[in-house]
Amino acid sequence: MASNKEQEKARRERLIFAEFATVANELAETAFDVVSIKSETPPFPDISCKSAKGRHYFELTEITDKDLARRVSASLEDGCSTAGAYSQDDPLLKAFSSKEQAHYVNLDGPLELLAYYDKQSPPPLSLLMDSTRACLYWVTQRMTVSGPWTRLWIYCRWPKSILAVLGNSDADSQVLKQLGFDAVIWQQGDDFGRANTRRLTLRFSDGVVTHCELVANAAQSRYAIDIVPPEWKQHGIEDVWAMIQPPRSTIYFRMQNRNELVKVTKNY
Repeated sequence: MASNKEQEKARRERLIFAEFATVANELAETAFDVVSIKSETPPFPDISCKSAKGRHYFELTEITDKDLARRVSASLEDGCSTAGAYSQDDPLLKAFSSKEQAHYVNLDGPLELLAYYDKQSPPPLSLLMDSTRACLYWVTQRMTVSGPWTRLWIYCRWPKSILAVLGNSDADSQVLKQLGFDAVIWQQGDDFGRANTRRLTLRFSDGVVTHCELVANAAQSRYAIDIVPPEWKQHGIEDVWAMIQPPRSTIYFRMQNRNELVKVTKNY
């Protein structure tokens, strides 16, 4: 039988997930059935929930500075202020890197991560250190492309809002792994102030990392390249382009000996 502490943890996770699912449903990301939310026990992730596509499994992790978390906990007991400095970069990176090697077996649905802000406010992306942004890109790409994770969500409880959704559909992730992709990084539109070109960086499972500038059309709705880099051709890529429909970008790959296009969707 679960202890009181475990029962309280499970109750709080269900509450947070129900809040998140309600917001996600409003954005039409996925129609989660809030009534089906269920606490799971190891070796399963924290939460399971149904949608029209079947059951989804979620691991939850809070993005918070340890010192701040201790101060908040103490303030709940003695009523004192929680004032003090705290880190924005380290907690964000740790929330994802700590789950990168997580392994679950016999799941009958996609595995997703819900990283949420509660005790501290999320920072604007532009205020994070460049090294943090770079590491975050690599970690999240490894998790969704070469790892078991289908989607990674960043959620803020105050106010209730979804800050980011990273990842692809389960089918696309499996195809990317089979084709030897380890990470696909698409430069955000406001990076470096250059909307007419955006950089696409590819990392392959054999360790090769290379990038290329894609050039926009007049409407900045399509980005393409004239010549595919030799390193990409060696990995079977014949052509690549990106279609922009804010807030999403969809990157298409035409591969050798494959009739269907391979696509990667980014929520920016």
